[in-house]
Amino acid sequence: MTLARELMTPADPISDDATVAEAARHLAASAAGVAPVCDSDGRLLGIVTDRDLVVEVAAAGKLSSETRLIDLVRGEVVSVSVDDNIEQVAATMRDYRTPRVPVLDGDRVVGMLSRSDIVRQIPDALVGAAGEEGRR
Repeated sequence: MTLARELMTPADPISDDATVAEAARHLAASAAGVAPVCDSDGRLLGIVTDRDLVVEVAAAGKLSSETRLIDLVRGEVVSVSVDDNIEQVAATMRDYRTPRVPVLDGDRVVGMLSRSDIVRQIPDALVGAAGEEGRR
């Protein structure tokens, strides 16, 4: 069975003391559109997306150079373990209605997984068969 550690993209966390402007530059450089937010000990506090920055800061008229990233992080942090199998990861994403999750090794963030990472694991034969069924 495929494990999260085999599918994840390595994490590129952002420090919780960063400004939103710094986080925006970080996300632009990574081209991922999402990054985990960690404390100085590397523990996961949440995740931030490029959409969070637009909606919570730019659209609200806040200054990105003065808004702390930690102020955007709220709610329950949903994550998976490096040793979770693909079915467990997919169930977690479904149950929490989230398109991506941080991957932890102990209490340290080591990667990110998205729905598309999981979908890419579906054999072409099954995807083709599903497409054929939909056309009938």
